[in-house]
Amino acid sequence: MESKNWLQEKIEKFADDPAFLTEMQILKFTEAVVRNMEGNTIPRAELARRLGVSKAMVTKLLRGNPNMTMKTMVTLAHALGCELDVDIHPRGFRRPELYICENKTYTEPVSASDLSNVERDPEVSNAAAA
Repeated sequence: MESKNWLQEKIEKFADDPAFLTEMQILKFTEAVVRNMEGNTIPRAELARRLGVSKAMVTKLLRGNPNMTMKTMVTLAHALGCELDVDIHPRGFRRPELYICENKTYTEPVSASDLSNVERDPEVSNAAAA
């Protein structure tokens, strides 16, 4: 029988701790932001410009700022041309990451060039412009 390593033991120890679970979600979100930036060749300076903040603030956010709010997450996603999707599902299950648009299927990360010829839903585009 293989013994658990130190990290696995710690993860199991804190598996029900809300602070730990919150940090895990912030980490997953910031990793998704970084993947999107890399996939679309968006440097930190450009993201800072889009957000109207300093490069230092972007660096702080991407380090997994523990004070990250839903508003900050939505703002970051919007600056990258994305939407934030918050969902819950039963423990022990994993939601597949799949994006479907106009007979095309994408899995993370999706680059802007992948979506350049996609016609957007007019209701969504009008709501974003408002």
